[in-house]
Formats: sequence, C-alpha cells, structure tokens
Amino acid sequence: VAAPTVGAPGPRPTSIAVLPLVNASPDTADEYFSDGMTDALIAALARVPGLRVAAPSSAFALKRRSEDPRDAGRRLGVATVLEGSVRQAGDRVRVNVHLVSVREGFDLWSETYERPPGDVFAMQNEIAQSVVAALRIPGAGPLPAAPAPTSSLDAYTAYLRARYAIGRPGGSDAARAAGLFQEAISLDSGFAPAWAGLAAAHAQRAVAEGARPADAMPAARTAAIRALALDSTLVDAHTTLGLVRFFYDWEWAGADSAFQRALAIAPNRPEAHRWYSRVLLALGRGDEALVHARRALELTPLDPETIAQLGWQYLYARRYGDARGSLDRSLAMDSSLARPRYHLGLLAEMLGDNELAESHYRGALDRAPADLEMLASLGRAHALDGRPDDARAVLARLDSLSAERYVSPYLLAGIAEGLGDKQRTFAWLEEAVADRAAQLVYLNLDPRLDGLRGDRRFRRIQRSVGLP
Repeated sequence: VAAPTVGAPGPRPTSIAVLPLVNASPDTADEYFSDGMTDALIAALARVPGLRVAAPSSAFALKRRSEDPRDAGRRLGVATVLEGSVRQAGDRVRVNVHLVSVREGFDLWSETYERPPGDVFAMQNEIAQSVVAALRIPGAGPLPAAPAPTSSLDAYTAYLRARYAIGRPGGSDAARAAGLFQEAISLDSGFAPAWAGLAAAHAQRAVAEGARPADAMPAARTAAIRALALDSTLVDAHTTLGLVRFFYDWEWAGADSAFQRALAIAPNRPEAHRWYSRVLLALGRGDEALVHARRALELTPLDPETIAQLGWQYLYARRYGDARGSLDRSLAMDSSLARPRYHLGLLAEMLGDNELAESHYRGALDRAPADLEMLASLGRAHALDGRPDDARAVLARLDSLSAERYVSPYLLAGIAEGLGDKQRTFAWLEEAVADRAAQLVYLNLDPRLDGLRGDRRFRRIQRSVGLP
C-alpha cells in the first residue's frame, strides 16, 4: 500500500458522495466490479452515525460525465467527494482513491491499494475506515469492519454481475440478473444479499419487465422470506416483500407494514420511499404518497427517474400542470428515457390532444421497443384518434406476441375501451384479475378507465381486487 497523502486541515465535513469508481481494467466488461466496489463503499459509509451519504442513484447519475469532482459535489450538495479507479489484472486488484474537499478543492486524503481478489472485503473495509478517519466526524469513532457477506469469491462475483445486470446502462435485464443471483446462491446458500437480490429481480420481472405475475411473484416472495430469515435487517428484502404483497397478493396492510419496516431500518433509502409512495397512492392516501415521493427526490435530486415518478403521481392525482413540469424536467436531464415520454403521452391523451399523445407514445416506443405497455398505448391513441383499423392492427400484433411472451390483458382492455367495445374491455379486465396483473392496483386512479366507473361490472372488478 502506498503511503497516504493528507491535505491541509479544514472544517469537519459531515457529508460525502462516492462517485462511481472508474473501470481502469483492460477488459471493459469488468465494469460490474468497479460499480460493485462503489456500492460497497457507499453502503459502508452509510453506517457511520452523523455522516450523510449521497444516494447511489444520485451518484451514478453522474457516471460517464466528464465533470470536476468539486462541481459534482456541489450538484449533490455534499462537502466531500470520494473518487477513484479500479483495475483488475491477473491475480491483482488495484484501487486508487482520493477524498476531495468540495469547498477548497484539495485532497483531504488519498491512497492506493493493491491486493489479490480474495482480499476485496478487507480492502473495502480498510478504505471506508480510512475515509472516516480523514473526515474526523465528531463522535463517530473508528468504523467497525463489516463482516464479509460470503466466504465464496465466485459467489460474490456472480452477485456483482447480477447487480450490474439489473441496473446496467441502457436497460435492466432482470431475467439475466435472476440467473446470476441463483448462481451465487448455488455457491453459497447462506448468502443473504444474493437471496434479496433474487427476490428483487423476480419482482422486477413482473412489475417492470412484463413477466407473467404467477411466473415471478411467488418466487420473489420465497426469496425475500429466505433473505430475511438469514438477515432481518436487509432493507431490499423488506421492500421486495412489500412489492409482492402490494402488486400480487393484494394484502394492503401487509404491504404497508413491510415498507414501514424497511424505512425504520433505513430512513434515507430513496428506493423505499419511492415504492412506498406508489403504494400509498393506490390506497387513496395521496397526500402521504407525495410526502414520500418528494422525500425520495430530496435524497436523490439528480435521478431523472425519481423526478419522472413524481410527475406520474401528479398525473394520477389529476394535477396536470405539475405533472408536465416534472416530466419535462426529467427529460431535460436524460432525453433517452422512455417512461417520462410515455407519461407525457398519457397527459396529452387526458387533455384530449390525441395527435400529441401518439407522438409521445411513438417516441417512448422508439426508446423502449420491447415495452408492450407503450405499444398498447399507441394502439389506444389510434382508436381515440378515429383510426380503428390501426388500433385493431396493434391488437393483432399483441395477440401474435402473446405466443412468445406474456401480454397483460389489462393492456388489451385499454385498447378495447378506446374503441368503445365495453364487452371486450370488461372481459379482458376480468382476465387481468385472474392473472393478478400488476396494473390493477391503480384501478381506482387510472384516468383511462374513468368512463367505466359507473358500470356495475367495473364495481365488481373493484371488489375482486379489494382496494380500499
């Protein structure tokens, strides 16, 4: 280990951002490892009393931007920034890290580590302990070493690859992540974070990636329960259990308690606030939902997807001006995102501008061509614009796709409603109930269903779902 370099004394900072460590390895595919090291350091520093750590989603929002660390720190609202690089070559891992004062611009501390891969956990602990010592946080004391999550380096490698797959640039691949988490578990059945990751991957397959709910949600529940049996403090496992109870079991009190437990353990976890806000919105507790959505944004102000979700919540609350502002802001931060563009389409549809809605839906579909929700919304826009043949062509396309992947009947119902075919609309909504389609939890809020609410068949579906 090289001798540490320590900068001039300064004020005792109590906030830090860990910027994504640069992958300096010869193989660009090793980025999963540098990202994993970044996550591990964020998690370790988050355990320090009195230290505010920027959320991973905010820090990773700055990835691949050529930005001075001081500017990054100012944008993240922190006093210090940890930056560096990771290089894997042969049987050695080399990590360079620098702790930078945002105000003064000099290094408070820097060091280089070079170890065999098997020492990665000890190296992570040592880096975190050195950072805490350099920060000189009043009353913090030395940072205790975190126990290694697994004794198997191969299991840890599979775990890091899985986490990278589920959050990789350009789009998540939850199915691949689930396979890698399962590989990690096969190498170490007591690897609790891998069980939590497996649960999250299965839930994401159903909620965000279009898997048949029955093919993913029971597996998510089983994995989350196993993770919590191994470690009851795993926030991600509590969060996933809450998602299963909400989207699939329709156990509203159980979902609420799972998220409250997650936030009791980690009150500054933006993902838990973001998901809990969606639960509260569906349960008719809109004011509470906005509190948690805004708290998520406070914790991760540079994450355009968090801003987009706030826009979606405003949309479902019929606060159209606020919705447009948030969605436009999200796209200004990252124009490649499909979801805020899709919600702008829904906003245009609600305001009666079907031509603009279709334009937004096409833009969203261009960016996420495999997203069937966006394809179905385009079909609905055709129907509302007086082009029933084009709408039926989308229905035919979805029917063809159903031979190779799950197509939620809820999506088909939206097109049928746009065509004015109530019989098929309700038939497909009944199928959605049988499938426990994820979209049904927003049955009471979805503006596309407003024209059905006075129908007794709609009230029967509401009773089946059991929303309060």
